[in-house]
Formats: sequence, C-alpha cells, structure tokens
Amino acid sequence: MQHAPFASAIVVVTAALVTVTAVAGCDVCDGADGLDGSFVLRTQDDVDAFPDGKCVRGDLSIGSADGQFATNDSITDVSKLAALELVEGTVSVEGNKVLQSLSLPALTYAGRRLLEPDGNANKVRGGLFINANQSLTAIDLPALTDVGGCFTIIENGALDPGVADAIFRKTKTHAVPGAGSSAYG
Repeated sequence: MQHAPFASAIVVVTAALVTVTAVAGCDVCDGADGLDGSFVLRTQDDVDAFPDGKCVRGDLSIGSADGQFATNDSITDVSKLAALELVEGTVSVEGNKVLQSLSLPALTYAGRRLLEPDGNANKVRGGLFINANQSLTAIDLPALTDVGGCFTIIENGALDPGVADAIFRKTKTHAVPGAGSSAYG
C-alpha cells in the first residue's frame, strides 16, 4: 500500500493479525538486558534515571499523564533511551511541550506480540503513539520495522507531515481491521 503525503489525512491499515511470530531482536527480552515492568517518565530526571537495558517487558510512557496533552515542560532529551531495541507493550510519547527531537535509534519493535487472552480475538493491544508534542520537529526511528498494534503520529503542530509519512512507509503495523496507522499535523 502506498501512502499519499499526509496533510490532514488518516490512513487505516487493515492487516489482520493473530500472532507475530518473528520480531527482529526479540531475544533481548530473554536475558539480562530485559527490564521488567512498565516505566512512566514524566520529568527529565525520570528519563535520565532510566535503567540500562535493551528491552522493556511492559509499557513505556514518556511525557504527560494519559489524556493530559501538552502538560509536560520538563523533558528535552531522550538520548538515555538510545540503546532500547524492543518494548513489549505500548510506547507513548505524549504531551511534551518542549521536546524538539525524538530519537530512538535502536528501537526495532513496539507493541504486543500476541492477541490479549481476554477472549476478544478482534483486539491487539499496544502500539506506538507519538501525540501532542507541541515543539517536536524531528523523529528519528531508523531501526523501527514493526509495530504490534496501532501506530499514530498526531497533533504534533511543529512536525512536518512528511516526517510521519516517511516513517509509515517503512514500518509494518500489525493491527486488526478498525485499528491502524494515522498521521496529521
């Protein structure tokens, strides 16, 4: 599927998924480089204190509390996360007023590998959400190849829509019908 340049469009990917069976770099979660639990990074001090590791076995939140966009004026640098290769859950970078550049150069995969065992075969939970970061002008995700679940880059007013378009063109999203990838300024 080719995407047209994003100005104010929403693209829905309708690839069905039962199981992602191969994820580049997934063995990093099996060893000492794996970090158990979810991490909520609300301040620059939280980011700077993030433990060394290549994998998070849980969620990673960088920025404001869920639903409270554009409330974080502390985080300016996420380079401490540069070695992170895999997040087995949701990655959300949301509500950061002063973050200008998001670079996660080693990240290859974010999201869930399997459907959640809640009896609902129509939902894949997790994904990658880069939303409502007012000053964000650059996103660098050169190793990202797959997102298990939804993938959005929205409401980042300073970001050129072509940046999101380029990322979506090279990244596979494993979402069920009704979920997907979207971008708009």
